[in-house]
Formats: sequence, structure tokens, C-alpha cells
Amino acid sequence: SINIASLRRKLIGIVFDSAPAHYGKTNTLDAAMQYVTPASERHRLLKIAKSVHANDVRRRFVEFWDALRNDATQIPQLYFYSSCDPLASTKELEEMIAHRERVLGEKNVWKHKFLD
Repeated sequence: SINIASLRRKLIGIVFDSAPAHYGKTNTLDAAMQYVTPASERHRLLKIAKSVHANDVRRRFVEFWDALRNDATQIPQLYFYSSCDPLASTKELEEMIAHRERVLGEKNVWKHKFLD
């Protein structure tokens, strides 16, 4: 099994590339599905996704986002993102990056927003 504490001691930094995606919007699933081919596979996955209880998914997402946002591990972080990414909300991501800068200090958090 993986020992998370041991793993964290070995990390020298984390790179987020157009991530983490914020799944608070209802159209995020549709945006993600546009990349699934063939169409029959897309329809199959949508059917499965819609059968999952939405409140449980939303609760788990909030738990994930809050844990990521408030993690106090002192590891430098680099965020690459763009406002034209349909899956990663620029607004939510920039709010999280600003919070991470306050938690870790600006010297430990870097960001690069690609021009559209």
C-alpha cells in the first residue's frame, strides 16, 4: 500500500496542467463528453453518468475541492491554464490559486495563463 506521508516527503513539486477542473457547472459533463468517440461510446458513458446519484457526486466533488484547496503540504505548485478550456473554470481555478498563494506563500505558487 502507498504511504501518503512518505510520498509527500519525496515530492519536490506539483504541476497542474489545465487542472484541477472544477465540476460545479452542469455543462462540464457535456463538455468532457465531446472528446469521447465513437458516438456510441459517448452515449453509453452519458447513460452511466446520469444513473449516478447527482447529490453524491456533488458532495464528493466538494470534499475533493476543499481538501485540495486547503492542503497545507509545503510543496511548490505550478498551474498552467487557459480561459478557453471548457473543462477547467478559470474563475474557480484563479480563486483557488489565490487561496493557495495565501496558504503556501507566493514564492511557492507559480501560474501561467495561456493567451486565448
